[in-house]
Amino acid sequence: MKCLRLDRYALSAGVAIALLAGCGGSRPPIAGPGAIPPALASAVSIELDGSWMAPDAPTQDLLYVSDTTWVDVYSYPEGKLEGVLRHFYIAQGMCVDQKGNVFITDEGNNKVYEYAHGGTKRLSVLEGSWRPVGCSIDPTTGNLATSGIEDYGDVAVYKGARGSPTTYKNSSFLEYFWCGYDDKGNLFVDGQNQTNAFEFAELPKGSSNLKSITLKQSMGWPGGVQWDGKHMAVGSYYPPPTGNPVIYQFDISGSKGTRRARLNWLGSEAKAM
Repeated sequence: MKCLRLDRYALSAGVAIALLAGCGGSRPPIAGPGAIPPALASAVSIELDGSWMAPDAPTQDLLYVSDTTWVDVYSYPEGKLEGVLRHFYIAQGMCVDQKGNVFITDEGNNKVYEYAHGGTKRLSVLEGSWRPVGCSIDPTTGNLATSGIEDYGDVAVYKGARGSPTTYKNSSFLEYFWCGYDDKGNLFVDGQNQTNAFEFAELPKGSSNLKSITLKQSMGWPGGVQWDGKHMAVGSYYPPPTGNPVIYQFDISGSKGTRRARLNWLGSEAKAM
């Protein structure tokens, strides 16, 4: 299965965006969630909250995988456990800036935490919108966007990934699940309306209008949103007719999105008709 590249330093896969950032193949056995491999036990320093990182982690390409109360960190593509970040209530989305710093949304604590690549100490703590889930960095400005799933939530944008956010809403949305910038700084977000139907919208760069986008594809539960270099990739958990989690690739033009390809959760691809 191909992995979508989020940054030249690190990949991140949240609980609900693993479809967009995870890799296929078996994982090396580990003793338990967050356990320190015996070969590293005497070489790592452990933070007060139980977080740890292997000495060589900062020099590795890394894959971050959230698992609610902790985040596992693996070497990429080898899949070797390099560390564990702890002390989250509900760790969800993750994104990476140009420096390789990793931002992790904590839905349960309404916060966004920043870590250095391969680091265990929090560099900054941002107050999130209510129950932030999605996370994305604008490659053109360094702004940080998050999306919140609380009823009547919003999309929050932090200028330079600092300070208090500017928030945006679309009247068709009840909840905002996942968000992703394209290479031009346009922000895309998925979610649900009051009848639990799928919704999709775009915040064009420089605009304050979170405008609805009609996707020419039936969609189920909202999955991850990510620019893959050519298309906007959107995950869906229970799309008809198969009932299996999939990723769709869309070309966005104006207020419409045209499906270009479909990838199932095992990574096979079928071109759209």
